Formats: sequence, C-alpha cells, structure tokens
Amino acid sequence: MLEQGSLVEYWQGVYLDRQGRQLPAETYQSPTAWNGKPAILCPIRDINESYSQEIITKEEVEHLRKENIQLRSSIKERYKFGDIIGKSPAMQEVYELILKATATNAAVAIYGESGTGKELVAKAIHDMSNRHDRAFVPVNCGAIPENLLESEFFGHRRGAFTGAQIDKNGLLGLAGGGTLLLDEVGELSLSLQVKLLRAIEGGGYIPVGGTKTRKADFRIISATNKN
Repeated sequence: MLEQGSLVEYWQGVYLDRQGRQLPAETYQSPTAWNGKPAILCPIRDINESYSQEIITKEEVEHLRKENIQLRSSIKERYKFGDIIGKSPAMQEVYELILKATATNAAVAIYGESGTGKELVAKAIHDMSNRHDRAFVPVNCGAIPENLLESEFFGHRRGAFTGAQIDKNGLLGLAGGGTLLLDEVGELSLSLQVKLLRAIEGGGYIPVGGTKTRKADFRIISATNKN
C-alpha cells in the first residue's frame, strides 16, 4: 500500500482537451487518501502561456544565431561594411574585429596611421552596437586648445571664466547613452587624462565652475597614430 506523500511523479507534455485540441500541460501524481482509502492525486495545470513564451525565446535565439552566421558569411562576399570599402583578407579581419567590438560595451582602442579610416571603424562599431540610436560624438583631441580642454569635455557654468556667458554642456554630457570618440587621444594632457579616467570609471565629473558631480553613461572609443 502506498503511504500518503511517499511518492511524487511529475510529467510535462501535450494533452487533449474535450474538443480534441492539443494543449501543453504539466501534472504530477501523488499518493493520498480519500474517504479513508488510498487514492492518487493528479492535478493538471495549463502551461500554454509559459510554454509558448519558451518557444518564442528559443526561436529568437536561433534567429539571432542564424542572422549572425549570415552576417559573417555575407561580409566575406562584399566589398563594403558600413562606410568602409575593402575586400582584401586584411579588411576581412578588420570586419571580424568590428563585429566582436559591437557585442560589448567595453572601451575600444583603434591604432593606425593618419588617413587609414580610424573614425570610419569607430562609427561602424557604434552603428552596429546597442547604442546605435544615441549620439556618436567624435572629437579631435589635438585640435582643442589646452586652456579649453576641460571646459570642452566637462562643460562649464555661467561666469566660470571670461566669456562664459551661459551654461554649456560638455562632450561627456552630449555623448550620454551613446559613444564618445577620442580621436588622437595621445594629444590629451596627463592632468586631463586623470580626470577623464575618473569619469570613465564611474566616478563622475564636475563642470568648470560647478559644484555638483555629474555622471554620464557613455562608451569610449579612442583612436591614435601613436604607440
């Protein structure tokens, strides 16, 4: 004789309702007692909603996998990737690296001589990332005067210095949620690099003449022709 609660068996499968329709459901059988006699408790629960969601999730994962394979294979068959043109083996390697960079929010460093298209690569990474619908803010670090670097990056408050007649949002604020390209990053002064590093690591920044710390969610892509 089975003792009450001594054994539980669980199944999940497709069941037929009275109209003959197939429905996903789950059930378990557990020994119990009914009017003092041994009995089997067998409740059935409809799991159509969760089962359907599970199927949708699996289909989405499979679709993304196939889409990724198709994208990778199509790259090898064309001359263009975003605004970049080239089909040589070396360019195919560049395309592969771009794809890897788009799958993460990590900071990226792009090395290459002047004129090799570093900004095009940075824009391709941004356009294919999950930040593609937000701002892409390129800045030529070597073209900003030394005395204006901090104001350009962090912004300033009205009256912070001569000529600061209105509040100004800095490059970090403009790139919020998007991507900030630091072109010729090697031209930045060491003092600004320290403040910029603090902002990148989540410590925030303070506009020139301000008192409150601001934080912005942005991705850094840097480019340089230096070692």
